Formats: sequence, structure tokens, C-alpha cells
Amino acid sequence: MLVCDVRHNWPKKANYIVDRPAGRPHYIFAHYYCEVTLVCDGQNFKISPGGCVLIPPHTAHWLHCAQDLTHDWLHLNPEAEALISRYDVPINTPFYPNISRVISALLQKMET
Repeated sequence: MLVCDVRHNWPKKANYIVDRPAGRPHYIFAHYYCEVTLVCDGQNFKISPGGCVLIPPHTAHWLHCAQDLTHDWLHLNPEAEALISRYDVPINTPFYPNISRVISALLQKMET
């Protein structure tokens, strides 16, 4: 199975920080409902609401959200690399899908 874990509308308190200098052993897909600051693989990004990011395994990243954070996230096994490549999903850089409003509903279905 390619999906390790999934959560929709996942809340965190204001000033939430993630500091993962060695990354994680899986891909991380995240969809944000508020502005976050992300440092990924040495690059700084401000991600606006509706933005997404896909971080590959073992990639250093740091994230901060000044306000209460709500986000959707999905962890994928490293074997998902071929599928990610096939669909040319951007890696280590924010992207803004036209259908971002349905991401939470899709992940909610996966979560149950």
C-alpha cells in the first residue's frame, strides 16, 4: 500500500513549528488552509492558503505557522516515486492546484 497515513482538517495551535533536519522516511504531502513559512531543502517559501507541497523522503524541512494551523496531510511510502513522476507532481516547492477545495474531502474519504 502506498499510503502510510492520512489526516484531513488537522489542527495545530498558533506558532506551531516542525523542525526535521533529517526529514521523514516517507513522502509528505500537505495542503494548508492558512499562510505558513516553509524551509525545504535550503529554500524559503511563504505558502498561501490553498497551497500544497510534496516533500520527498529524508529531505530536511522546517515549517512555522504564526496563527492556528489547519491542514490536510498524507504520508506516502517511497515506492510512490514512480507514480509521482508519472504525474509530474512538483517536489520541494509549493504549488496551487485548481481543485484545492476538494483535497480535504478526498483525504477525509481516505481517512475513514
